[in-house]
Amino acid sequence: MSKGAGCLRWIGSGLLLAIAVVIGMARSGKFDILNAMDSNHEHSANELAFYTTMFCLSPMPSFLMNDRAVRPAVIPLGNESLSFEENGNIEDDDYAQSSIYSALYALYKTSELTSEFGVKYQFTFNTWAFLAKTVEEKARLGGVLGDLSKRGDQADALAHYDFQARFPERDPERFGKHAYASLATQKAALEYMRQNNVGLGDGTYLDRNTGKEGPAPVEIVEIGCGTGAGANLISRHIVKNSNYLALDMQKAAINTCQARHEGRGYEYITELTAEEKEVDAQGLHPSEALIGTPVLENLHRKFPDDNPSLRCQLVPNGVGHKWNATATELNGVPRETSTVDFVIISETHIADMTIGDLEKNIFKEIRRVLKPGGLFLWGNAIPTRVWKEAEEYLPQLGFELVDNTNHTRDAVLARDLDKARIDLAIPQMLEPYSVFKAPWFGPRCHYVCERLIANFYRHPGTALYLHMVTGFDSYMQQAWRLRKDAATTQ
Repeated sequence: MSKGAGCLRWIGSGLLLAIAVVIGMARSGKFDILNAMDSNHEHSANELAFYTTMFCLSPMPSFLMNDRAVRPAVIPLGNESLSFEENGNIEDDDYAQSSIYSALYALYKTSELTSEFGVKYQFTFNTWAFLAKTVEEKARLGGVLGDLSKRGDQADALAHYDFQARFPERDPERFGKHAYASLATQKAALEYMRQNNVGLGDGTYLDRNTGKEGPAPVEIVEIGCGTGAGANLISRHIVKNSNYLALDMQKAAINTCQARHEGRGYEYITELTAEEKEVDAQGLHPSEALIGTPVLENLHRKFPDDNPSLRCQLVPNGVGHKWNATATELNGVPRETSTVDFVIISETHIADMTIGDLEKNIFKEIRRVLKPGGLFLWGNAIPTRVWKEAEEYLPQLGFELVDNTNHTRDAVLARDLDKARIDLAIPQMLEPYSVFKAPWFGPRCHYVCERLIANFYRHPGTALYLHMVTGFDSYMQQAWRLRKDAATTQ
């Protein structure tokens, strides 16, 4: 055998070995994009590409595509069954919440999107949402808006609530803005602010102040803020006179919140990450160990904020969870007892199947931080039966339901109206990944990833969209008031 042939043989053997190693890694599950990504780490574009490649080489795409042959569909829809291949239906056991959101937030940060109107944007309002009612229809419902509509000097205040006019058709993320704005301006929330002389009041107090003259800022906490786009919208444009603390379990999401909305930028994030790596955690997650230290205070002085009302903060693994397996206590909301006016949860991935231990832990923490008479403002599209479970459980903690609006029909309409944008966005998000261009398994894996993302957005024809159409899921917005006689602990 010649030296050249021997060299080619060694190269070929090495290449086969490398392929075998990669396939073995993919099949090990260690790099499973649905289950193994770390929410406490912001994944780069290269890391996301690696995870995507491992997913495409793993058995998971075939398992999902052959859904009906492998396991029966478990959610009936009339006389049909939902499958992954046709409707993107995926079971909760097939993915970890922390992993799938870690992948999505990395995808948002690395995607350059253009809408059907040619508007360039970043996917920060990653929400299903709905088409808001017109301001005239809101006024006809009475309450605070009805009062404003009868007062000629309040024309500007009434226009403040006209979300269809404020966020027009060309706005790529108008439906997400509708949902957040509507959640924070439910009748009970407006009445609370007016009666307690905080925040927005009756619509005349639209500017931030310290409370020394006029109303004090309304204290707001959001659990599961994502990229902070909704938090920024409310605190900068809807309830300007506020102190808004936005919490999330995803580091990539909080980094986006701090860079785009809180305004400190990526240099701040880089230095904060370096300090987190250096800190002696002493049993705490590094981000928790830095709170209240000179290191963090110095960083905040060095990098002044842009939105003075907003603070974005990581809660490792999320409120109601332990930050790691050896922790002895559950993560709470970093606020003192009975100091918060509103707690907001908007489309956060809780209660999607039942009111379980996690949800009960979160609800108890919400009760702890709310002032007596404060409001828990909750909006989401979840199974209708879970809303009924919540309505049975929350009164046991001292909450009373004071606003309850079913937006399901308008949520379906929003998905229909948003179809053209999402039809463009998904290919734009997936286009940079070369693994999809590989023969045979590339196009197949591209289809699987497209179905996963489309179903997540309740795209028309997907399982989650059909759940809303049939009433299996309901998109509700509710306001729960903590009774003034309710104990802070139970």
